[in-house]
Amino acid sequence: MTLYPSQLGHDRITKTHKSTQDRLTRLETRTLGIDSGMPLGLLPGVISSSYTSGDPMVVVNGAASASGPYKYLTSYTPAANDSVILAPVGGAMKAYIVIGKLSA
Repeated sequence: MTLYPSQLGHDRITKTHKSTQDRLTRLETRTLGIDSGMPLGLLPGVISSSYTSGDPMVVVNGAASASGPYKYLTSYTPAANDSVILAPVGGAMKAYIVIGKLSA
């Protein structure tokens, strides 16, 4: 029977643990935006057909009903049934703003 030095096993475990910690830190860094709960991307949608004035309600693509109301950029004038793009804004608010109309 061969006896190995006890230090050999301890060194391997320590090295593996350090490697795992490094990989986990890299993963946490890469997924920070997702884990934060912040909106990440642009959303396509359609302004509600009942829209007349004010901040519009928008049916985001894939949603069953309208959400909002959403603020909009002053360079865009909302109109019922416009296909629009919503962009995430504002830290912990988890809010979106209508940034404009999609061309047909």
